[in-house]
Amino acid sequence: YYLERNRVTAVPSGECNFHIFYYLITGASPEVRQHLHLQDKAHYRYLRQHSTGAHLNAIRVDNAHQFKQLKVALKTIGLSN
Repeated sequence: YYLERNRVTAVPSGECNFHIFYYLITGASPEVRQHLHLQDKAHYRYLRQHSTGAHLNAIRVDNAHQFKQLKVALKTIGLSN
């Protein structure tokens, strides 16, 4: 992927970058987050630059679902914990 400096340092309005971080923060179990030394989303300035309110709750649910799908896909190709 082509990485533009402004996309790496800030989240463009109405978008999110580095989806895997959102997936991990919302979808990984507390044990996995602890193992990866991940803290709550509020700890990461980059991740806090996202939508708020009802839209954010819908995104959290979708990110958790996407994380589950990602785990299934990785397991399918032989990558698992």
